[in-house]
Amino acid sequence: MNEARASVIIRTWNARELVERTVCAVRAQTPAFPFEIVCVDSGSTDGTREFLHELEKSDGIPPLRVIDIPSSEFTYGGSLNTGAHAARAEILVLLSQDATPTDADWLGHLVDPLLTDPTLCATFGRQSPRDDANPVEAHDLRYVYHDRPLRFDSEPPFSSANGALRRGLWEPTPFDEELPFAEDRAWAQIQAQNGFVVAYVPLANVLHSHGYDLGGVYRRCIEEHSALARMGNPGPSWPQQCKTWIRNLRAHGAMLIRDRRLGFHAYAMVYRATQLTGAWNGHRRGKNEMKT
Repeated sequence: MNEARASVIIRTWNARELVERTVCAVRAQTPAFPFEIVCVDSGSTDGTREFLHELEKSDGIPPLRVIDIPSSEFTYGGSLNTGAHAARAEILVLLSQDATPTDADWLGHLVDPLLTDPTLCATFGRQSPRDDANPVEAHDLRYVYHDRPLRFDSEPPFSSANGALRRGLWEPTPFDEELPFAEDRAWAQIQAQNGFVVAYVPLANVLHSHGYDLGGVYRRCIEEHSALARMGNPGPSWPQQCKTWIRNLRAHGAMLIRDRRLGFHAYAMVYRATQLTGAWNGHRRGKNEMKT
């Protein structure tokens, strides 16, 4: 096998079945360039680590390597940096363990733009809901990850769940290991300030949804908006929050009436209120952490 042009970095922890699906889908890729897989496991105890080490011993194509780190040392940015340090390719592809490519062309769609367009610092692909995603999360994913390619030269969205970037840009500016969340967006913001562009590539599609309960939604919003506050992003005011809630309720009302799921309308109201409350409290926490 020729030297890899892309390294697929997958963070893993206690998700044996999902990890197998994702790794098998990655190994089934058929890009026009050689690639490798680097898995960073954070102390799995459910057989995930053993499964990956068996694959590592198999000498398969593409080659797979496993980096073990203690769960006590895990941060999102830290595990990505660990995988990037171990990677050997010029393009670093970032993939969550539960983000499963939907076809064999996923990797090519994600990486090819970076091989041909020097203005790009990164690409990110579509995230489609799994069959068991709750309807509100599924609606959000379909709204955000649509079928129109886009380019962002300011305040770029970027996701390490399904994205790729240039190693040469990561080396001088690795991921922030202190942020509790949004390390990918923080990195992309720095690159945009340096004049680079992020491209959204909808053909690079994965199945990826969380199925959070209301407590999980609240905790995720807390972490995300705490990180955004520490990045200097302004938080929404209560009037802005209320306007957003009303706008979302109208959209969901139309959607749920159309789909004849009226009984879910009350849940959508609570779900949105939980998101907004978590965003508000997360921003306050992030601002307080900056002061200390």
